Amino acid sequence: MDMKQRFYISGKQYIPEDSDLLCAVDGSTYTIVCSTKLYRTRLGAYFFVREGSETGTKVEVVDEKEAFAFMDSNAAGIDVDVYDRVFGTPEPG
Repeated sequence: MDMKQRFYISGKQYIPEDSDLLCAVDGSTYTIVCSTKLYRTRLGAYFFVREGSETGTKVEVVDEKEAFAFMDSNAAGIDVDVYDRVFGTPEPG
């Protein structure tokens, strides 16, 4: 039996294991633990999986502009190998 985590939103399925993990950010404050992961499906859709100790798991589909804004704000969390494979290596700044 397939045990992959699947999320169904607006009649489409989003499967983290079958998607590219572009950026991951972990954070905590006192007793609240949370993580945000940005994925890109092989068809080019972007989605966040947010997990919190108090809020549970939340999934949100976002557009490319929102995805890149998140990566720009969380550059240390970008998986550069995945980024380079998906988008190509950016030119030096």
